[in-house]
Amino acid sequence: AKDKIGNEKTISKDIYIFRKLIVEVQLGSKTVYLNGVPQAPLSTPPYLKDGKMMVPLRIITEVLGGKAEWNADTKEVKITFDDKVVSMVIGSTVAIVNGQAINLEAPPEIKEGTTFVPLRFISDVFGFEIEWIESTKTAKITRLI
Repeated sequence: AKDKIGNEKTISKDIYIFRKLIVEVQLGSKTVYLNGVPQAPLSTPPYLKDGKMMVPLRIITEVLGGKAEWNADTKEVKITFDDKVVSMVIGSTVAIVNGQAINLEAPPEIKEGTTFVPLRFISDVFGFEIEWIESTKTAKITRLI
């Protein structure tokens, strides 16, 4: 801005634009919604194991924009979002998060040929928000990108 006598002032502000991804998964349902739009159906639906919601790894990677790698020899799955990497071995209650060991309440497992991971742990590690809707047994997972 410049006034009548020539004084000048510049102000700048940073503006951040986020995109919100909302994924909805329901216990026992093969339908996954991304921002209200149904996605390709899951081969095996989410389920509860010892009170923990287990979700197919595909939900975490493809729908929320992460990357997954599978090592069949070691039965290890690696999930990457931005600068965070989580490595888990099927059946193990220890995960490696950016090189640091963390105990899991529920280990990842393979069911009907699909790798399942504990939703709460993955959400906590990567900073996703989860809303649980008891009446429909649905988890709403929100990620800002």
